[in-house]
Amino acid sequence: MSQISRSDADFDVTTTEPVETMDGGTFLGATIGAGVDLKLAPNAIIRAEVVYDVFGSETYGDCVVDFSAVTARVAAIFQF
Repeated sequence: MSQISRSDADFDVTTTEPVETMDGGTFLGATIGAGVDLKLAPNAIIRAEVVYDVFGSETYGDCVVDFSAVTARVAAIFQF
């Protein structure tokens, strides 16, 4: 299987003061996505999918961190 994948992760940080380095911890969130498979021939399939992840925001002192990611994938599948 051959696959191409691209991810964009957005880290929006808002702060009014310098912030010390802190551990991130565990974030709970949700994932939603959709995809399609298209059979081109008896042994060849192309797949495309998009996944959106969101993990809300967390405050560290005066710093607010928001996290979300969009991943788009395309795959070519050959069955032997």
